[in-house]
Amino acid sequence: MKNILVIEDEEFVRETISDMLEIEGYIPILAKNGEAGLDCLTQIKPDLILCDINMPVMDGYEVLERLKSTESLSNIPFIFLTAKASNDDMRRGMELGADDYIFKPFKARDLLNAINTRLEVYDRSKVMTETKLDELRLQLASSLPHEFRTPLNVILATSQFLHKKMDMMEKNEIKDMIYNIVNSGNRLSKLISNYLVYTNLLLNKEELDFKDKVFTNYTIDPEDMIENSFLRMASEFERMEDVEINCVPAVIDVYPEYFLKIADELASNAFKFSKDGTKINVSTYIEGEQYIMIVKDRGIGFDLTKLDEIGGFKQFGRKTMEQQGMGLGLAIVKLVCQRFDLYIKIDSVPNEGTTFTLKFPIKKESV
Repeated sequence: MKNILVIEDEEFVRETISDMLEIEGYIPILAKNGEAGLDCLTQIKPDLILCDINMPVMDGYEVLERLKSTESLSNIPFIFLTAKASNDDMRRGMELGADDYIFKPFKARDLLNAINTRLEVYDRSKVMTETKLDELRLQLASSLPHEFRTPLNVILATSQFLHKKMDMMEKNEIKDMIYNIVNSGNRLSKLISNYLVYTNLLLNKEELDFKDKVFTNYTIDPEDMIENSFLRMASEFERMEDVEINCVPAVIDVYPEYFLKIADELASNAFKFSKDGTKINVSTYIEGEQYIMIVKDRGIGFDLTKLDEIGGFKQFGRKTMEQQGMGLGLAIVKLVCQRFDLYIKIDSVPNEGTTFTLKFPIKKESV
């Protein structure tokens, strides 16, 4: 049986709703104002909340704001009860995250239909989340042990060898082994970082686990981020002469952590899937209120009919080209674009190369 929290200051209305819910087989939990309702939420997590707007002590809007700011409660379906509401009032409620409005006086059937509809949507969402979790568990079980163990084995084996033989080794030999340890450590660090970012995106968590937080919701130097990402990758692959960068400045309405992640993964992808001596071009330009980013390589490309194969813990085209990692890079780019409604287009021809085109909104104050 499902629990429904009813936050309503009028006793008659509160008791009437309680009777309706009991007849339908629900368990009502009653609160006479917003503050009392929040107290109830410390004891039990209801399946749905019915909440009046105009109440003493704490109104419905503040209840909803408190609810949405608490991660464990933020996904509970929330229906406002109100005697009257202007368009502005309704807009405010929807912007805060209300799922529906029921106007007083209401018919029992209308209220129950709204409750049933919201609960069905909520249940489907929970089933989808569980399905994602099951898929994630399966993917993790098959991918993580090998991918984490490989760099870890290098670190452990090399460290043990150094510990036993360092006194008998030449300085250059020691230096090479330390380089292998550092390189494997960096690889392991990136695997863990991408795993955390991907799983949080997949589960639609509000906060992502980035090592360095930047407390702005816009990026003021995308051109510098792009240049740093691609030059760093060019240095790592010893291909400094292969990269051509032509980017213009702008201020874009995207969190810098997300934009940097996109730039890093597109750079990694371009170098990983193209050969030494082939050009990689990255450019940006402004078109209207959009910041357009284009990344073009002349690498192995892929069949666009298999575009859906781009996914976490599944390396695209592994049969034709062995790669390190869990296949998370492009999956992260894809999920970030989906989550923030960013335009992304992929053009690719096998054995000729791939072009990524992305569009980011320019921050309005800077247009």
